[in-house]
Amino acid sequence: MPPVAFSDKAVVDIDRGGIAFAVTSDERCVACFVSQEALCDLGASDIDGISLIGTFHARQRLIGSAVKDKIADGAFEPDGSVALHIVDLWM
Repeated sequence: MPPVAFSDKAVVDIDRGGIAFAVTSDERCVACFVSQEALCDLGASDIDGISLIGTFHARQRLIGSAVKDKIADGAFEPDGSVALHIVDLWM
C-alpha cells in the first residue's frame, strides 16, 4: 500500500478532544482524528491546541504509518473515518 498524503489542514477539534485531519490514500480522501491523549503521550502539553498541532506535525511520520495500517486493515469508524488512540501509535 502506498504511503498516505496528508492534507494541508489539521485543526484542533475541541468537541472530540484531539486533532482532525485528512489524508489521501489510493486517490481516496479519508477523514482522520488523533486523540489528545495519544498526542500527549507523544510529547504534547495537554493544556493548549498549539502544542497539540506542533506535536501532530512533529510526529506526522508515525501518525501517517498508523493511519496507513488502519486503512490497510479496514479499521474504519462507522462514519468511514480513521480514529487514532494511544494504543494505535505504540503497536
